[in-house]
Amino acid sequence: MSRQELAEAVNAYLWTTFHRRTSLDASYVGKLENGKHRWPNKDYRQGFRAVLEVETDAELGFYPTRRQRASTTPDPDERSVVGSGGSEGGPRMLVVAPDEAAEMLAHLQQQWHILVRADNLFGPRHALTGVEAQLAVLQELMNADVDEFRVPTVRLAAQYAESAAWLHEDADELEQAQLWTSQAMEWAYAAGDHTMVSWTAYRRSQQLSASGRAAQAIGLAQAARRDEDQLPGSMRAAIRVQEAIGFAMRRNEDAAQRLLDEALGLAADDSDGDARGGHGSFCTSGYIEAHRAQCLVLLRSPQRAIRHYEQALPALAPVYRRDRAAALAGKATAHAAADQPEEAAATARTALPMARRAGSQRIVRRLAAVGAALYPHRNLEAVAGLLHELDEVAS
Repeated sequence: MSRQELAEAVNAYLWTTFHRRTSLDASYVGKLENGKHRWPNKDYRQGFRAVLEVETDAELGFYPTRRQRASTTPDPDERSVVGSGGSEGGPRMLVVAPDEAAEMLAHLQQQWHILVRADNLFGPRHALTGVEAQLAVLQELMNADVDEFRVPTVRLAAQYAESAAWLHEDADELEQAQLWTSQAMEWAYAAGDHTMVSWTAYRRSQQLSASGRAAQAIGLAQAARRDEDQLPGSMRAAIRVQEAIGFAMRRNEDAAQRLLDEALGLAADDSDGDARGGHGSFCTSGYIEAHRAQCLVLLRSPQRAIRHYEQALPALAPVYRRDRAAALAGKATAHAAADQPEEAAATARTALPMARRAGSQRIVRRLAAVGAALYPHRNLEAVAGLLHELDEVAS
């Protein structure tokens, strides 16, 4: 379609489907194509998705600015890209000397490790503000006239964007997570950072498995380790764990167990939780065994899963508090599947305050699913207590 045909198709879709009269035109479509606009209003985004037959805004390259993410009614005429602090004339241009740019990048790299540790200790609500603030600075540095630092700036921006994706995912904001994963992949590719390209493929695989798309998750995990000789061991371990989850979803225990055993041989040993060992530093032996238990739940072997969770929980480094809450949520799920309602409720009640302190709505949602599964046993005191606590969280 031409720009005008696309504009008319979106206008027609919104009118015939929702009786919303819109005035999208070829000029606006052109601004979307050349990047002057990055976040159309909600009606336009819905129309573009329908006409172009895609599921998410990320597949169209749409992502909001920081101000728009904080707004419930995004401005369709926003001109700046993520973090730019632009004006009517476009993004603000910094005047930065080469030595200043080098110092800024070194500082931002150090800040990334601090933010990762803050996330592991306190969860996304504490870390996300810092990540977005640093992304705003990096966006301005990209627009600065310091060509020799453009590639390392874009590379570091990809690293921060991937962190933003994870933080939104843990906050159970899946659309935002997909948008930032797409942006991280784009920046990683532009910077020639093949390690980060692999890592963003791994992260997208995680998102696909969370939505039940096992085959696609396996495919992207395998793509992520296609050139794994160039990847650090911790990343290779994490990607194998993710691929194993995909095979467990497809009831292929042999493949899942083999991949998990391989991951153990590559496991990281990070007790600080600041990812100084690179992406995948969280993939310790305890993490792998907890995910082996998760695979056993998917393979419908809850009793075996419970035993593995009991072994894995003491092995998790104290700094990974959210991983402990996630493992407890998984153990509660296994108890429920094994028809052990009181044990399931007691375990979920232990996990719930941990998940709330970490700000992990993703884990809270998993615990709510446990509560729903236990509802037929609501006459039991432990189950009634869990349901009451979940009601308080929901209110």
